[in-house]
Parts: sequence; structure tokens; C-alpha cells
Amino acid sequence: MCGIAGTAGFSNTSLITDMLKIMKHRGPDETGSFSTTHFSIAQARLSIIDLSTGTQPMYDERKKIIAVCNGEIYNYIALRESLIKQGHVFTTNSDCEVIPHLYEQYGIDFIHMLDGMFSIALLDLYSNKLFLIRDMFGIKPLYYYFSHGKLTFASETKAVLLDSRYRKGINNRALQCFLNFRFVLGEDTLFKGIKKILPGHYLVYTKNDIVTVPYYTPALKKEKRKREEEYIEELHELLKDAVSKRMMSDVPFGLFLSGGVDSSALLAYVTKVLGKSIDSFTLGFNEPGRDEITDAKIIAQYCNSRHFYVNQNVDIAKNLPKTIWHADTPKVNIIQNYLVSKFARRNIKMALSGMGGDELFGGYNNYKYASKIQPFHAVIPQWAQTIAGEIPRRLIFIIENAIGNLKYDFPRRALQLLLSIGNSELFYCILRNVWDHDSGMYRMIYSDAYAQQQKQYSAHTYIKDCFSTHASYLNQVMLCEIKNKMVNDQLLVEDKMSMANSLESRVPLLDKKIVEFSLRLPADLKIKNNTTKYLFKKLLQRVLPEKILMKKKQGFGFDAKLQFEKDIRAIAVQILTEEKIKKQGIFNYQYLHAIINTPPSKNLEWHYYYLWNIIGFQIWYKQFFIDDPRTPELDIQGYY
Repeated sequence: MCGIAGTAGFSNTSLITDMLKIMKHRGPDETGSFSTTHFSIAQARLSIIDLSTGTQPMYDERKKIIAVCNGEIYNYIALRESLIKQGHVFTTNSDCEVIPHLYEQYGIDFIHMLDGMFSIALLDLYSNKLFLIRDMFGIKPLYYYFSHGKLTFASETKAVLLDSRYRKGINNRALQCFLNFRFVLGEDTLFKGIKKILPGHYLVYTKNDIVTVPYYTPALKKEKRKREEEYIEELHELLKDAVSKRMMSDVPFGLFLSGGVDSSALLAYVTKVLGKSIDSFTLGFNEPGRDEITDAKIIAQYCNSRHFYVNQNVDIAKNLPKTIWHADTPKVNIIQNYLVSKFARRNIKMALSGMGGDELFGGYNNYKYASKIQPFHAVIPQWAQTIAGEIPRRLIFIIENAIGNLKYDFPRRALQLLLSIGNSELFYCILRNVWDHDSGMYRMIYSDAYAQQQKQYSAHTYIKDCFSTHASYLNQVMLCEIKNKMVNDQLLVEDKMSMANSLESRVPLLDKKIVEFSLRLPADLKIKNNTTKYLFKKLLQRVLPEKILMKKKQGFGFDAKLQFEKDIRAIAVQILTEEKIKKQGIFNYQYLHAIINTPPSKNLEWHYYYLWNIIGFQIWYKQFFIDDPRTPELDIQGYY
């Protein structure tokens, strides 16, 4: 686990030094680099496997194929043994050393042989090619900037920004996406000109040009239906294997235990199925109805885990600048992830996380709605939906905004959701609080001038391809979540907040075989009789108490209304001043002002998150566009 960086088309040792330094939290143990006249690759290492000899870069025997890797290759022992039989010579016990040897033996097709989470930079000096490779599901990030035949790349965008060739600018299409989904989809970032390597893709740099190539795409698959017990037994074996291989480590490790189904399942499989011991870590933040410390204690005791927990009142103002800087994006409801990683890092260097279970097996309450309206999507033709739905949806928006009371936004969205049945893409977007199908929202969100230019962008374009199959609507929605929200929201937070604390996070439920199992699992075994995660919970009846399996779903996040009353409103008053917002020229101050001054209400949850995101945007903008990102302002007072 580490941060990687490099250049192609030029070499600049001082830039490489600066890039590694700004990502030191990702790799505090050591650094390593390799450079020629035209290429540089480098790594800041967090040592987890082969502590003494695992220094990167890694080389083939002739030092003509050089690689750095952020992540872990779980099947490296079998790969290494096979390569040794074919005459390859190894000098370390590192999992990453198999990479240059595999490339030497099989070419770029070697990536299909890897089982793990990774972003890789591989330099082939025989052909003067540089490959940038991201794992199948996007667990590990990789960003790049390409201009005039020259490439700069790194594990974090803040490192790419240090390239003096880069001219800072906001990607307005990405901004439109962020303000709708609360995260940026596709290959975009909020920085104009800086892109992500997509999951299951690799980039090739050669002869001053680049091309990106897909090598894996998750897809829904049909198979002859099996008995329920057969699916359960198959998943049991897959989960046991996925957990077992992710316990490979030369450093102390533990498990994030939320008290929910997914993390509890991992703990039970470690202790009750594999017969191993492991420490568990839980964070509570004193919010009524959201504190799972009690449930986590029950599970830890049930599984005989040495359990560590802390309950604290979270100081939003104190932590917001720090977490935004580490995230490289204005994401705000991520402080809890940062704090639990910080808490666990006192004792361990690697943690297992239950991330991914909701997306794979149907854990979110939104999936219940998708499941219930499946029959209607199938029978309502598009023309009828347009006549019966589009005009009333627009009329409802006009009436609600004419009234001018923000508390009616929630029931208005609920009515619009009902009127979108038959339009599968729109139904999903409204379910996810996307708003740009209502043209009037542009002038509410943006200043007049900015609204005109933003109307050329639509957040819908990022997810259109997910709703073109003939699969069940629930499976379409869940595939969309796997390809988009999971990667650009959940996994981004998982990576950035754990690495901010120099802690490696592993996600067993995103094992390739488990993901592909979920993509061929019939929808009615994911949600059945209004029970989420039906089949997954049936399996877990073997190892977990009924109380945990039947508990109400709780997200690992804050209560937006409570935080508005406690911190967000006061911070907004100080940061989102009329003078600042109007001078910046992006947002509509009157709309922000209306949210700040409307009496608190549960119906305004979307508005509170919107307000919080605009606060985050102002902090992000100052850190990366006004100040030097190498010396971020971490005191909230500096943004007033």
C-alpha cells in the first residue's frame, strides 16, 4: 500500500520529490524511484508485506521492466511459484515483484491473472511504453494529466497539481455532476484537465500519445436458476476464501466493526469460520438513532474479538478542512470515516472493511422502492409516461417554487418520483436526489450567468448506459450503483480517509468472485418479502444472532438536521457571505441565504447536505486554487 507517481515524455526529479512529499501520509515508511531522460516512476511506501526487502520500484532480471504498485496482490504466492518454474529469478518476498515478471512472460494480458486491489505504473524500456493500470472495481485510485505529449500521474490529484505545466481550472461538467450526485462520476475530476483511470481500464503512453483500454467491465449475467441452498453454499465458500486471503499481512491488523450486517459478517467469518482472532474497532458520535456501539459490543463479544471503541462528539469545524484536503474534493460527510481510521491506527496498520455488501446484495432502503416498482417499469410505454408524467412533474415544480417554502421540496420530490414510474433512468435519478431534470433548478443553484453555461451539462449522461438492458429493474439499479456510486463515493472515501492516517483498508466483499456472484444472483434473492439482503442474511444465520440480522439499516453518517443546528448553520454564516458568493460568481446567494434562514426541519435534509457541500466547495477552492496545496489551511477560521 502506498502512493505512486511519475511522468512520461519528460523527467523532473524535483517534481517527483514534491509529489511524494505531498502524499507522505500514503507512504510514510520509505520512498523509491526510477528515472530516465523521458520517464520517471516513484513510490511512497506503507509497508505491509515483506517489511525488510519490499522496497519499490520492482524490476525484472535485466532491469528493463520496472513497476510500482499501490495495493496488494493476494494470489502472488501462486503466481511467483509458477514464474520461478519458468526460469524467473526473484530478489524479494514482495507481492508486487510478480508484476514485472508477469509482464515479461505474458505481456499486458497479465492483468487478467491478478487477484487484488491495485493501481500500477509499469515501464517497458524495451518498447518505451508506460502502462497505468487500475483494478477491476476501482478500489485503488489513479489520476493523470496529459498535455502536449507529456503525462503526469499520481495516486492523488493534489500531487498532479504540482506539475508546473498545469493551469488550474474548474471542470464545469464535473461540478454539475457533483452538485447532483454529491460525487463526480466517470473519468472526470473537478480539476479541469485532470482525469481518473477508470476501473477495469489501463492507459498506454507511447510516442508522446496516450490511449485508454478497457480490460474488464462488470455486467449482469443470466444462468440457469439454482436452488436457494445451492446459492447459499456457494456464497459461503466464496466469502470464506475472500476473507482468508485478505488476512495476509506482516503487520498488526484488525477490522472496522460498525455493528451492521456486513462488518459483523466479516468478523464472524474470521473468528467462527476460519478460527482466527482479530481486534475490532468502533466509532460512535452521540447521535440519537445512529449510534451502533451497543450492537458492535454485542457482536464483538459473540465473536470473542478484542474490541476497542470510542464515543465522541464530532467537531465538524475542526475536521472539515483536513478531510477535504485529503479527499481532494469537497466531499463533506466523511469525517466519521477519517476518525475511525485515526482511532484504529493507534493499534493496527491494516484493517478489513465491510464496504460493498449493500451494493452487491441489496442493502439500501432505496432498493426496496426499485424492487416494488419493477412490474410498472416493464408495462408503461415511454410515450404514456411522457404524457402522464412529464407535464405534471414540471407543473408540481412550478407550483412548489411559487409557494416559496423550502419544506415542501421533500413532498414535491416524492410526487415527482411517483410520476416518473415507467422512466427507469429518471426514477433512479430522483431516488438519488438528482435535480437537473427540473430546468428551474439551474437558476436556483447557480448565479444567472453561470446557470446559462451549466445548462449544457446533465448529470444523467453519466449513468444512461446502466438502464439499457432487459434485466430486472432492481439489478439495473444495483449495477449502476456498483459502477458509479460505489467507485466514486464509497471507495473514494474508503481509500482517502484510511490513507490519510497511513492505514491500509481491505474490502473482502469486493472480491471478484463475490461481485460476479452477485451479478448473476436473481433479484428476488436480494430483496424478498421486503427484506433487504435476503440471501446474504440467510447465509449469515449460520454465524450471527438474529438480532443483528433483523436490525434496521443505519448508515455510517451524520444526522443532517442535527448537524445543521449544531455546526453547519454557524459555519455557513461565516463562510458563505453575500460578498464572497457574488464575487465568485458561481452560486446563487439568495438560495443559500434561504436555506440558512428557514426554520430547521427534517424535510430539509437535502438542503442541509447541499449547504454543507457548498461550504466544502469554498474550503476546497481556497486550498487548491488560491493557496499552495502543499501548505493547506487547516483552521476553519482561515476560511471565514
